[in-house]
Amino acid sequence: MKGVLEDGRSLRAARRRNQRREEILAATARLVAGQGYANTTVDDVIRAAGLSRGAFYQYFASREALFAELLRGYLEELKACVRIVHPESGSAERELHDNFERVLSRMLQSPDMTRALFLEERGIDPPTERMIREFYDYMHDMVAGALRQGAEHGFIRTVNENVIAAMIIGGLREVLIRTLGGAPGAVHSVKDLVSELLEFGLHGLLPGNQPSPDHSAG
Repeated sequence: MKGVLEDGRSLRAARRRNQRREEILAATARLVAGQGYANTTVDDVIRAAGLSRGAFYQYFASREALFAELLRGYLEELKACVRIVHPESGSAERELHDNFERVLSRMLQSPDMTRALFLEERGIDPPTERMIREFYDYMHDMVAGALRQGAEHGFIRTVNENVIAAMIIGGLREVLIRTLGGAPGAVHSVKDLVSELLEFGLHGLLPGNQPSPDHSAG
């Protein structure tokens, strides 16, 4: 009986510790979104989370360790939104669209985190910057691979997949900046937003995939 009671207390203590850890991470995300990563200090986190300095260091060894965990958890959630694209299925464009829609929807569900991790550039320490860059590279490689295989299967024309993938990923970031910043004309429907990005990236601006006009004539 004593062992059961001790196990119960240990489980409750572990749950409280995990809950407190999540509260610290959430408070940090709000702070960084509001004032930037470079301006967010351990003292800020302590005040926002209602901690003592000693309690903070029971959970995190440093400011950098705190931010790295915040970023790592969010990136894992975003990567979980991405599915393998199968160009041979004939629905590669739809699969790309669904991937982007899931990722963008997740980003817009957590605007504090998205601002903190993807739109704040000043003062980011090298390990954190590397983690963000690795995520962009992950998304870039997914899109470039789908474009390359799509061309091999004849579903799209042959393109420089690295250039087009960079355009699509860069467009996604700019759309996030405008949407989260409330810019005039920003598209707020995720489905429409993703459709516009991929329509441009995959098909360009000409109606019906017509060939470019011959400007040398006349």
